[in-house]
Amino acid sequence: MSTEPTVRRLSPDEWETARAVRVAALNDAPSAFGSTVERELSLSEEQWRARLSGSAWFTGLRGADAVALACGVPADAADERHLTGMWVALSERGTGLAGVLVRRVIDWARADGARRLQLWVVAENARAIRLYDKHGFTFTGRTQPLPRDPQVLEVEMVAVLA
Repeated sequence: MSTEPTVRRLSPDEWETARAVRVAALNDAPSAFGSTVERELSLSEEQWRARLSGSAWFTGLRGADAVALACGVPADAADERHLTGMWVALSERGTGLAGVLVRRVIDWARADGARRLQLWVVAENARAIRLYDKHGFTFTGRTQPLPRDPQVLEVEMVAVLA
């Protein structure tokens, strides 16, 4: 590959890019997410803009192509944030891009006042679990069924940021 990917936060004006990379993630790995392509495509421009205004969506770009995504989302607790929507295109896996995205969400969460960053990951996704472990996430012991497929189990992991 000729150029290094760049990572940047998407603005509300880039809602179409956010939607496209989210749909690409769902098409590539539908069993890893709680949503569906149909649900994401049904959201209006206003809903997409609101998502990007209320959360921190980071994308990995190779040239003009969005090839990765990670989202930092506020939580009910003032000192906690969530890492959601993590995805890297097959062509970019193993390049370190996933780690850059996780670090960007961690940095955003710290700057936003969080002391904890929480996520849910499919229990059988060993590669993702290794990534999160490498960045300081640990298992909490909590599990839940994946919202869109109750046959799939998710495990909770948390990183202490303080």
